Amino acid sequence: MIKSINSGPGVSVSTSGPAWPYFNNNSNNGFAGSVRYNGNTQHLEVYDGLSWLVLGTYSPLVELDFQTKEIVRWARAKMLEEQQLLELAKKHPGLQEAYERLEIMKTLTLKEEMKND
Repeated sequence: MIKSINSGPGVSVSTSGPAWPYFNNNSNNGFAGSVRYNGNTQHLEVYDGLSWLVLGTYSPLVELDFQTKEIVRWARAKMLEEQQLLELAKKHPGLQEAYERLEIMKTLTLKEEMKND
């Protein structure tokens, strides 16, 4: 059973209504404000002091926060850009050679940087 859904790094949680009421599953006659699950109707109900009323259906919205969405968009664009570059390199030997030299230069530069740190 899910007891709570919380926001965290990269994830935003909001709801369309109250999320965590007090639950009273053991009695047919609760006090006003008691909440129970009715297994026959498969609904949550709240006791208003006179009778049990079906609670509205509230559902939390779990989504990535704005910054994480931007990171995902950026990553997708970079992946597409890299895929297109590799496809072009297959068709054009000069581009393939330039790409390979770039990778060699990048590796050598990173090794040099690591030695200097």
